[in-house]
Amino acid sequence: MFNNSRYVTTGVMAEVPVEQQLLMWSIIDKFLESGKEVDYLQVMELSIHVDKSGRKEQVIKHRQEVPSYQQEYIVTVEKPIKEKIFIIDDGNTTMLLANEY
Repeated sequence: MFNNSRYVTTGVMAEVPVEQQLLMWSIIDKFLESGKEVDYLQVMELSIHVDKSGRKEQVIKHRQEVPSYQQEYIVTVEKPIKEKIFIIDDGNTTMLLANEY
């Protein structure tokens, strides 16, 4: 699962900087390597955190429902965004905005 060809939708291309796309693919790869059971639907909730110095950071909350799993990452990126993204494996692996589902 999640070892197929990978695609992104036009919505992701328009709204999500490539840097964050690559971060999310990397998170998926690390999750696969962990040996944990993987659901066909992975959810990435992106939000913005402002640290004490006023610097904006990208928060990526990775989760799945079955079995329950959640992990949060805070990273420095050039342009943090707020967006909910699904990564679905249905024979192909597709990254799409939640509103494109």
